[in-house]
Amino acid sequence: MALPSNTWLFTFKNADLQVIVTYKGQRIVGRVSSDALCRASKVWEKFIHPPFGVIGTGRLVANDDAPKPVCTSENMNSASLRNPATSPQPSTFPNPKGMIPELDMKEWAGSALLIIFRIAHLEVSNIPKKVSSQELHEIARIIDFADCVELVEPWVEGWFAGVSRHEIHMLFPFWVFGKEQQLEELAAKSLLGEEFPQLGALDANKQQKMIGKIIQILLDIPYTEANAYTDLNKLGKRRCCHNDSHCDSTSYGSLVLQLVELKLWPQRKPKTITRSISSLAHDLTNMKILNFSAGSYPAFSADNIHQLCPKMNIREKVEEVMKRLPSPVLDSHKAHMATQYGRLHPGTLEKRKPQLVSRGLNTRRDFLPSKKSLVLQGTRQKHNNTV
Repeated sequence: MALPSNTWLFTFKNADLQVIVTYKGQRIVGRVSSDALCRASKVWEKFIHPPFGVIGTGRLVANDDAPKPVCTSENMNSASLRNPATSPQPSTFPNPKGMIPELDMKEWAGSALLIIFRIAHLEVSNIPKKVSSQELHEIARIIDFADCVELVEPWVEGWFAGVSRHEIHMLFPFWVFGKEQQLEELAAKSLLGEEFPQLGALDANKQQKMIGKIIQILLDIPYTEANAYTDLNKLGKRRCCHNDSHCDSTSYGSLVLQLVELKLWPQRKPKTITRSISSLAHDLTNMKILNFSAGSYPAFSADNIHQLCPKMNIREKVEEVMKRLPSPVLDSHKAHMATQYGRLHPGTLEKRKPQLVSRGLNTRRDFLPSKKSLVLQGTRQKHNNTV
């Protein structure tokens, strides 16, 4: 049976370890130098030379989804290991180098593995100066798993120079290679989009909570205004400076009808909102709320007596929220990127300490008035108007 045509690509000098990879949809059994991989990555070294020895077939799976071999007390205390009569045959124990005979890496992208293997084996003349953004993402996954960012330092900047930095899957390479500014910009842009994808090692759960928090703040702007009218009505009061029920009814009715049209009424929870943050903000800023001012109903307010009645200012409040959006990049992400940057640029770590201070909105109280102030608002303005 003929060997796969691409086997030679994954066969390196001084090879003593069999490796299984997938390249262009084809399963390939190649051979690599265990010493080269061990020098490249301490993580790979522990896979190749397990500290607990190699028992049985010695086959080890090295990918981020598969279970890793572990040395448990149950295994160490098993009858087969304690009783020489039932112990495994010598052929199943570690070879003289204490090395596994096979490394299964077929779950990783073969093209990215080939680049990293060539670097590890010092075949630098075959290293591409440019890669696609998808290849860079796959390289970053392997580098992150193997914890060997220094290995690719001579090529990193060239690779980034040749790809678009606006594609969503570039978030992970930015994180792995310490590109804090680029990550901040792309993450902020992604936060406003239709979805905010899981960023591999980044905490997707915290990001989703952040999105929910921002949506809640935006929804609270019109909902707080609506609640102010109903709360005052229960007390027999009006927001109108002249205690005119028609004034309140016009504004409240206009607000609720607009929210119904936007499918935001009855009041909804953030988890039920499927539109993006930017789409929601756009809809809220374009709401047309009627009131009893001369501009809306000149026939009923020719003397402009309702000019001082409370205005909702929903547009201004939404715009203020959007100006102060918190960064989706967490302090832990910044600390990690500072470390990675220092590993790629020795001696610069102290010059590039991350600013571990969260920016943006913390609570809805940052800009929304309290319910108590809204309830008392109409009373105060009515009093001021009569003085």
